[in-house]
Amino acid sequence: MRIHNLSHQDAITLLEIINDSLACASEEEVIRLMGRLADLLPYEAALSCLARSGASGGETDIKVVNVDYPEEYLAELSRRALVPRDPVFRENFKSFGLQYWADTIAKYYSNDMGEMGEIISLAEDYGFSRISHGCGYAYGVRNLRGNEGSFFCYHGLERCQRTEEILSLVIPHFHAAL
Repeated sequence: MRIHNLSHQDAITLLEIINDSLACASEEEVIRLMGRLADLLPYEAALSCLARSGASGGETDIKVVNVDYPEEYLAELSRRALVPRDPVFRENFKSFGLQYWADTIAKYYSNDMGEMGEIISLAEDYGFSRISHGCGYAYGVRNLRGNEGSFFCYHGLERCQRTEEILSLVIPHFHAAL
């Protein structure tokens, strides 16, 4: 795969991140590793989670690894039980593919934003003004047994082929580290 607009130094940084993912042994190391993508991508906030598939099809035992989202924001999402209703989160555990938020939001909410309006409003209350434009990417990987999967979320990224190529290369390694 050829990555468009990747400088020599950026290629080295990407390879170092991938290499470092092989040696992650703690949650703190995963957080540092995920945060290093800021050297390549101008994201505003990132997090990941690992979840098991429940017998009824929903995700259970969700373990969040927060890089730099406000803790109060995540607590409020949890308190209101908005995470399982978020279309980006749901789509991740359905398809486990790279998704640009605006595309997923449009897929589920063509005219009426419904419960997505509550999610957007809360995000904007915490300073994520570009969320209503769907600026961000999510990507996850399912384990080989199919009973567990990851969700990596980078807020504030505009649609860009270079970004998609970088995330497609690095997220499987982040999943292994997580």
